[in-house]
Amino acid sequence: MLSRTTNNTLKRLYFIIFHFIRCYHLWKTRRVLFFYVFFLLNLHIGFAQVMNGLSTSNFGGVYSTNLNPASSVTSKLFVDINLLGGNFFIENNFLYIPSYDYNFMSFFKKNPQLPDFEGEGPQLKYNGDVRNILAYQMAGGYGPSAMMSMGNRAFGISSRVVLVTSVKKLPTDIGVLMVEGLEYEAFYDSNFVHNNFDLASMGWMEIGINYAQIISQWRMTEWAAGINIRRLMGFAGVSMYANSVDYTLINDTLIDIANLDAEFGFSIPINYDSTAYYDQGPTFKGKGIGVDLGFVFRKKKLLPNGSKPKRYCQDDFEDYHYKFGFSILDLGKITFKENAQAHIYENVSRNWYNVDTIDYISINSTLQNLSRVFYNDPDKSLVGREFGVNLQAALGLQLDYQYFQNWFVNANLLLPVTVGKSQIKRPAQAIISLRHETPRFEFSVPFSLYDFRKPRLGLFVRYYYFGAGTEKLGGFFGFNDFTGLDFYFSIKFHIMKGRCGRWKPQSDCGNYEFE
Repeated sequence: MLSRTTNNTLKRLYFIIFHFIRCYHLWKTRRVLFFYVFFLLNLHIGFAQVMNGLSTSNFGGVYSTNLNPASSVTSKLFVDINLLGGNFFIENNFLYIPSYDYNFMSFFKKNPQLPDFEGEGPQLKYNGDVRNILAYQMAGGYGPSAMMSMGNRAFGISSRVVLVTSVKKLPTDIGVLMVEGLEYEAFYDSNFVHNNFDLASMGWMEIGINYAQIISQWRMTEWAAGINIRRLMGFAGVSMYANSVDYTLINDTLIDIANLDAEFGFSIPINYDSTAYYDQGPTFKGKGIGVDLGFVFRKKKLLPNGSKPKRYCQDDFEDYHYKFGFSILDLGKITFKENAQAHIYENVSRNWYNVDTIDYISINSTLQNLSRVFYNDPDKSLVGREFGVNLQAALGLQLDYQYFQNWFVNANLLLPVTVGKSQIKRPAQAIISLRHETPRFEFSVPFSLYDFRKPRLGLFVRYYYFGAGTEKLGGFFGFNDFTGLDFYFSIKFHIMKGRCGRWKPQSDCGNYEFE
C-alpha cells in the first residue's frame, strides 16, 4: 500500500492538473503554467523515460527488463534485489528559465525563490515562436523488486508508482493566452485554426512479473525471449483530444468559436461538486494490464563448455562480442470507472460573449456552464461515466558491442507508437553511449537526441550496488536555458552468475571479469 504522503501528493497533483479546465481563470492567472511545472519539479520521487545507464548495463538487473524483458536471462546477475530506485524526467519547448537566472541548488533552499513571469526574482519566460508546444514528464519510484536467473530461464517481480504527462502539438497561441490572458491585444481579430492536438496525464501503481528464456542456441549464437505482465491500478487520469479548433479572439470579452470538435475525460480524487474536499471513493479509480515483449540475440565469445552445474548459482556468465535486442513496450490501457466523466463537443460553434465574467464554483458547475454555452443544455456534453487512457507504447531497438574487454558501445532507439486518441505519447529518442563496466565500478557517457532534435550529453556512475545518472548534464549547470531535467538512481544488491557465496566460479576460463 502507498503511504499517506504519497497518496496525498498524487491527489494534490491531479487537483492542480484539472484546474486547467478553468480556462477563463487560467487566462487571468499568468503563473499557472509555472506552478504546474515547478510542482512537478519538486516531487520527491521519480522514474525516467529510459534510465539509460541502468537499463543497458549487464548489471542493470530488474531495471534492464523495462527496456527489454529478455535482458534478465542474458545479464551477468544470478540474483538482483532492488531496495529503492527513482527518477524524475521533464522536458518542454515552451517554458524556460534563462541560463543567467538558473541555479539548480536554489530548489533545495529552505524558502526557495522560484522563478516567475513577474517579480524581482529569477524570471520564467516562454517561447512564443515555437510551432507547437511539446512537453513530456515522467515521475515515479521503484519499490521492492527482485530477479533470479535459473539456467536458461529467469524470473522476476517488480513494483513501482508512475506518474506521466504528455502534451503533443498544443497550439502555441493557446499557451501564450494561458500566460498573457485575454488582454493580449496582439491576438485581437486574429483567426487561429488547429487540428489534431492532445494532452494526457495519468498516475498509477503497478505490480509486475517478468519471465525470460533462452529459446535457441547454436554454437556461439543465442536467442532469448522475454515478457513483462503488469497489473495497473490507476489513481487518476486526464485525457483531451481535439480534432479541430477554429476561433477568433475579438477582444478580452468575446471569442468567436467557428468550430470546436473535441473530447475529453477525467477521473481525479476530488469532489466535483466542491473542490475543497477529496472524494470519499476508492483510492484506485481505474484498472488495467500492461505488457512488454522482447527478444535478444547474442554472438558469444566462446563455445559452451557443455557441462551442467550442480547449482544454478554456479552457472557462469557467457561473455559476448555483441548483442542485438528488439522490444515492444507499454502495450496496455487503464480504464477509469470510479469518479469518471467523458465529455464530447462535436463540431459546435458559438460567439462566446462575456467569457471573462463566468464564475467558477465547482468542476461540475463549470462543465455544465460550458455545455450550456455550446448546446443550451447543461448535461448534453456528458456522454459517459467511464473512459480509458492507453499507455505510452513504443518500439525499442538496442545494440551492445564489446570492442575491448569490459568496454562497450551501446546504441538505443525508442520509437513511439500511436494506438489510440486517448494515449500517453512519449517522445522519440536515440542514444549512443560509451560504457565501461566491472563488478566494482561502472560508468557510461550517453549522447542522445531527444525527439530526434535536441542533443544532450549525460553521465552514469555505479559503485558496487549504488548507481546514479542523468541524460542531461546541462540541466544541473545552466549551460543553456533551462527547459527540463533528468535524474535517476538505484540502491540494490546483487549476486553475479558463477558466484555461490564462498564457492568459486565453476570455470575460471568462462568469466572475464577483472576488478
